[in-house]
Amino acid sequence: MEARLSGEAQTAGGRALRWAWGRLLLGITLSGLLLRALAPGLSREAPAVLRRAPLCSFGLGAVALLLVGPVAVLVAVAGMWVGGSWLGPALLLAMGVALGLTPPVVGRTLGEWVHLRGVAALVLGAVVLAPGMAVLGSGALLQAGAALRSARA
Repeated sequence: MEARLSGEAQTAGGRALRWAWGRLLLGITLSGLLLRALAPGLSREAPAVLRRAPLCSFGLGAVALLLVGPVAVLVAVAGMWVGGSWLGPALLLAMGVALGLTPPVVGRTLGEWVHLRGVAALVLGAVVLAPGMAVLGSGALLQAGAALRSARA
């Protein structure tokens, strides 16, 4: 069976997707500008490393993403006995900051691949990244909402 949405529901969904895309675009751009202002060396070097070794960057990021959670838990548990339980949450916070700074770095790299520099590269990269991230995020939210609705029924 095919489920169809009414015209009003389709319009509301499109409006929500555009709103999510706009917020994401603004967030990526502002976080990139903040990174550039607070850590200019890092904001120049991270895209350069990504251009030089994209597969290595991807692999290291994937390993870090998989290992930081379990390592943080182990560090926090071990820290309860030796007095360093704050290290686990600090590690999770550092990973959260790294994840938050990833889109502007990738966005700037994408912008530089088409020979733009500075803020123009960041904005173009954010424009390219934001729709995909908004679609993935919206898709995940829609799937979660449908699962919750079916669980209630």
